[in-house]
Amino acid sequence: MSKFSWTSEQEAAINFSAKANLLVSAAAGSGKTAVLAERIISRAIAGDVDLSRVLVMTFTDLAAKQMKNRIEARLIEARSAADSAADIEHLDALLRIFPQTRISTIHSFCNRLLGDYLAEFKDDRGEPLLEPGYSLLDEEAAAGLLDEVLDELLNDLYSLLDDKRNGRLEPDWAEEYYRKIDVLLPVSDPLEYLADFDRLSTGYAPALSDKVFRDAIKQTLGKLRSLPDYRNLVRRSLDIFVTEIDNFPSQ
Repeated sequence: MSKFSWTSEQEAAINFSAKANLLVSAAAGSGKTAVLAERIISRAIAGDVDLSRVLVMTFTDLAAKQMKNRIEARLIEARSAADSAADIEHLDALLRIFPQTRISTIHSFCNRLLGDYLAEFKDDRGEPLLEPGYSLLDEEAAAGLLDEVLDELLNDLYSLLDDKRNGRLEPDWAEEYYRKIDVLLPVSDPLEYLADFDRLSTGYAPALSDKVFRDAIKQTLGKLRSLPDYRNLVRRSLDIFVTEIDNFPSQ
């Protein structure tokens, strides 16, 4: 038996048994992982779920590892507390099957699927879409690439600010600026964007180091990338913001 004290909503999600899809939506830190783990455990023990046919996909490797550890620990706990020989045999069987449960990140699952069917993964002309020997980008390498891109972007903007202050902006600088940052509003003055960037970067990093500024950008990007279609979300938010400004009563 779980030691958690579940809310009525959590209990409803754990015990839901209708032959229908179930969507659980809740804020970060509200216990979704614990609820999902408990749902899998309770249904497996009851014989309603075959653990070898369970698929759980997470956003991070850490979340996948925590989910695996939580489920295995609860099965071991239930095995230790079992009274009858039948219950012990049933839980032993679940523990043997559990390694077949697929709990991984989304990209790890897709990688396994591609590995199984790589020969069939072709374009309309029959050419392979992935070369044999491809590999996944791990979190450390992804963080390094993000730092490289951020370095390039910020250095370009700092150079533009320096050119603006010294009257050295090239005639076609705005076109290149919009090409690189395609969420900007084309009706606005690009010099205003530079001025806004100057104020923002100075506000975050008034001294020589801009580490706080960079960390804030990466944190914001991380939150945005957890949302579906975040680029269009940014564009829509900008449109709404501009509309509100245009409709704001003049003083």
